[in-house]
Amino acid sequence: LLVSGAHAGGVVGLSCAVAKPIVCALGADGLVRVWDFRRRQCQLMHRLDEAALDLAMHPDGLRMLIAFRDAVITYNISLRELLITHHLALSRSSHRVVRYSNGGQLYAVTSLHEIDVFCTFSHTQLGSLRGHAAPVASLNWGPLDGTLDSGATDGMVYTWQLRGMVRVEEQRVKGTQAVGLARLLTQQADTESLVPEETVLVVGAEGAMHKLDGAVEPIDVAEPVSAVCALP
Repeated sequence: LLVSGAHAGGVVGLSCAVAKPIVCALGADGLVRVWDFRRRQCQLMHRLDEAALDLAMHPDGLRMLIAFRDAVITYNISLRELLITHHLALSRSSHRVVRYSNGGQLYAVTSLHEIDVFCTFSHTQLGSLRGHAAPVASLNWGPLDGTLDSGATDGMVYTWQLRGMVRVEEQRVKGTQAVGLARLLTQQADTESLVPEETVLVVGAEGAMHKLDGAVEPIDVAEPVSAVCALP
């Protein structure tokens, strides 16, 4: 993707669509880029008016969320620019992560130690997940959107059940900050649909990568990793 231009200062957020072969990235330089990863072409470049903390692309590839310190804004992705369609005002926070669910009907937003779940279409808050002792740095939806993984800066990775908004599992990656989470995608044998596996990939602040599958296993990477997402 470097042939279409690179971010200056690193990638802050990374997300991909399911219905289209596109990836969006938020750079520390204030630019949002949307790439067609099959053609290796940058389709759209948009400069934000203020510093953003994270972004998430809807599975349909037609809209995205961008998180700021005091708001989460929904944008439609047009051919040439991003168009604002909704502004969700929030209390000011220095840590903010956003993620659409796999089906796209829900999205989750963090505010320091707390995670709030919203309806994508009405933007109604459906519930809150509380329990992290350190700021939440990463989110990832589980199979069938019934669970949500969250990683914090103290290395704790929790799995939450959305029905009842309760914590059902916890693991710790010692000596790292869980700044990135993703579940591997597997194609079902009898259909063409992709479903998330139970295996969770964890990216640490120092650039290391680990696999959580009942135990914590390090993954060898050629270069330090700053973000991860599962491509369809």
